[in-house]
Amino acid sequence: MATLKQKTELFRGLLTGDIAHNGPFYVTVDLTRRCNLKCPDCQYHSPFIEKSSTMDQEATDFSPTKFEKLCHELKQMGTQNLVLTGEGEPFLHPNLFEIISIAKKAGFSIVLFTNGTLLDNDMVQS
Repeated sequence: MATLKQKTELFRGLLTGDIAHNGPFYVTVDLTRRCNLKCPDCQYHSPFIEKSSTMDQEATDFSPTKFEKLCHELKQMGTQNLVLTGEGEPFLHPNLFEIISIAKKAGFSIVLFTNGTLLDNDMVQS
């Protein structure tokens, strides 16, 4: 949730039209294109949609190094919330827990969108 100061700074920037006086309230980060499902209505993984030859899943994972840099820059702008999602299932990202750790250490509140099929009791408890 945005603070009153953030809302005021946003409004000030809208009134003057010159610059943004604060960063976004939240940022959605597309972590991966990997997915364990092929849902018919999915715009990315449906078996009924022709796939692009550039859809190399290995090359589409957001790197922890870039993520750490992004977190640093967003914190400087006053952003407080991150939404972790993707064109696929975030739990298939090979460094998901490292990325979550980076975000938590930077002080972000995190929302993670998942299809839930890879969750087990141990994962839910941690």
